[in-house]
Amino acid sequence: MRMGLKRVMVIAVAIGLLLGGFAMAQEAEDEGLPQVVREMLEQLEQEGWTEEQIAEFAEAAGERDWEEAEGAEPEVVAMALQLANQDREQLEGAENADLALELAVMAGSMERSGFEQREIARASFEGTRDVVQNMERIRDQVGAGDMTQCKL
Repeated sequence: MRMGLKRVMVIAVAIGLLLGGFAMAQEAEDEGLPQVVREMLEQLEQEGWTEEQIAEFAEAAGERDWEEAEGAEPEVVAMALQLANQDREQLEGAENADLALELAVMAGSMERSGFEQREIARASFEGTRDVVQNMERIRDQVGAGDMTQCKL
């Protein structure tokens, strides 16, 4: 009986180390992302996105150039993504990354132009709603996962 308890404890410790290693690897992977994306990921996690959705978004976001998104409010973009994914059909990771990038660039540009945060949020939500309503047409036009040709 004692040997069985030791075996269970060893297995539990091994699983704990494995999960801890996975979490550390995910954190290290996320550290290569721009600050705006890391903050969006935190916000999306708080919004209840699954680990799978966050991982898909993070992977796709890491493949995009976020330089133009400087100054964007990650909370506004994350809330707009949450709105986009509440509808009947979930967006794919690449679609979420493309939408987030477009929203962040638009929001950053609006902020530099002197728009208030409330106006930026409203424009982000309206743009997101339009994209979601037209998603099937957009997918047909530009192909799933490549919304870079689609402007809000």
